[in-house]
Amino acid sequence: MPCSGTGVINENPDIKFFRREESVEELNKIQLAILENCSRYVKAGGRLYYSTCSVLPEENDSIVFAFLKNHPEYKLEIPDCALAHRKTKFGLQFLPHISLGAGFFVTQFTKI
Repeated sequence: MPCSGTGVINENPDIKFFRREESVEELNKIQLAILENCSRYVKAGGRLYYSTCSVLPEENDSIVFAFLKNHPEYKLEIPDCALAHRKTKFGLQFLPHISLGAGFFVTQFTKI
């Protein structure tokens, strides 16, 4: 999924210089469009995963909320993970200082 890359700034410091607030708004449109498109190919009982290398709620929980609002045929099923993380309302947020790696977000939808 294309994202702002805020979870990998330590490995890519140039991200700080090239990302702007408008960039995130444009990325949100792309993220939701990709999720919408992929959702059409999932069979009943199938799973769809959404993940970004971002720590921004606008790219994570907000996109999941918008998707679920328009797709009652999907239910949210936040996966389990042994790696240290923070649970958000809609998924798992991994942060560099607690997960000992890059920051990223992941969640799972199941088609009813």
